[in-house]
Amino acid sequence: QISLSPPQIQDMMPTPWTQPKTKTDGALVPVDQIKDFDPDAPVVIVTKIQNKNTVGALNQSLCLLNYAYNHRVNYDVVVFSATQISDKQLDMIRSTVYPANLTFIIDNPGIQAMVDELDEPRRQHLLKRCNVTDAKELDWTTRCVEETSTGPIVMPIAYNWQAEFRSLHLWNHPALNKYKYMLWMDTDGFCTKAWKKDPIAIMRRRNMVLLFNNFPKGAAKGTEWPPIIQES
Repeated sequence: QISLSPPQIQDMMPTPWTQPKTKTDGALVPVDQIKDFDPDAPVVIVTKIQNKNTVGALNQSLCLLNYAYNHRVNYDVVVFSATQISDKQLDMIRSTVYPANLTFIIDNPGIQAMVDELDEPRRQHLLKRCNVTDAKELDWTTRCVEETSTGPIVMPIAYNWQAEFRSLHLWNHPALNKYKYMLWMDTDGFCTKAWKKDPIAIMRRRNMVLLFNNFPKGAAKGTEWPPIIQES
């Protein structure tokens, strides 16, 4: 799955694709002058891991994306992680995306600190869902009840955090402030061939807010999406 969105979506309003001009990096650029695979477009590639155990998949995903797309534009790459990885692992990822710039960011102050910052009703609700009585009993492997469009499931809190971060905290993160477009890749998303079309150029020419493909998939019903899209 590939999803692309401007990082400051709350400040943007969608306009018809027939709009004659689109803003890029503070300047007005006529639609007919927007190039495919433009290395100067204000774009960042973003992904997230939980810990060092998924670095291998991350590296493979970025390697294939580099072959399929990014070697033509060398957009910056930002990797968020819930926990630290080794210097050796970081050097490997940096070599994979080179000459693109890589930024690695720890995306939280620690699970206990985040729980303690919640107001009392939310803190108690979380502790109940995770079947513990104190935040000190929590770690990233603690399994908690999560309500989904398919009904309640029990998942590690690490999975719940990545979903919360990607759907909420990501959009206001200062590391993305200087970009207008974001290309998000899950670390288990692997490109299988070179991209003949540039999804970023498609977005820019139509002044799009969101572009996605192959969604929803898997067990997700996507029942919440039609009213959300209609309201938007």
